Amino acid sequence: MTTNIQEYEDVFIRNLAILAEFRDPNVNIHLERVRRYCEIICDGLGLPENTIKQISIASQLHDVGKAAIPDEINFKSGELTDEEWKASKTHVNLGYKFLGEFSSPHFEIAQEIAISHHERWNGSGYPNGLTKEKIPLSGRIVGVVDTFDALTSERSYKKKISPFDALDLLNNSKGKLFDPNIVEIMNLYFVEILKVFDELN
Repeated sequence: MTTNIQEYEDVFIRNLAILAEFRDPNVNIHLERVRRYCEIICDGLGLPENTIKQISIASQLHDVGKAAIPDEINFKSGELTDEEWKASKTHVNLGYKFLGEFSSPHFEIAQEIAISHHERWNGSGYPNGLTKEKIPLSGRIVGVVDTFDALTSERSYKKKISPFDALDLLNNSKGKLFDPNIVEIMNLYFVEILKVFDELN
């Protein structure tokens, strides 16, 4: 019975994530790439199997708060104004508040990820300017893989770059913006990352 409940919850989380970002035609494949990248990084870190599953599934809800941000901001083709950028950044708080309405380990980690995946190792991120290990591990992992996927994906406001160039940028930012250990795992398992990239692009 417990296994069945967990399976239903996994499907519910996936569908909820897609529904929250349904206006983006590329969201389904983006969420799957982020989930798979998280699995690789978590496994490389030697995390327990249950923790790997929880983080990878919960990662799909990292941007759920964007559902409350106007389309003209989410899909703007040009540079955001200061006011638009300020509004866009509220998606982490909105996601955190929304996910707090649910009670289960998956949603607790999803809430943790939502509020922390834009924090940065040196404290330059948002919303709380956390540094180093003060940033939850789940948020540090998703921060790296979400950045990698954003860099290697075309958006209305930017062109995509190759996965190799994206890895170079992550390496140049490790110990500054990103947890150096997580970026090192990205390097060590980059062949696996590339397999997912090739399969889902």
